[in-house]
Amino acid sequence: MLNWQDYYQSRICTAEEAVKVIKSGDYVVVGHACGEPRTLTKAMSQRY
Repeated sequence: MLNWQDYYQSRICTAEEAVKVIKSGDYVVVGHACGEPRTLTKAMSQRY
């Protein structure tokens, strides 16, 4: 069984890898203003 640090490390990916999981027609809801994940939204806009 993994401890939480190993589990956390196994889940880390880049924004580009993360947006590959998003399929056409999926809804994506993100925070706004200072809570906006700018790296993720930039990767999404470059992919779509």
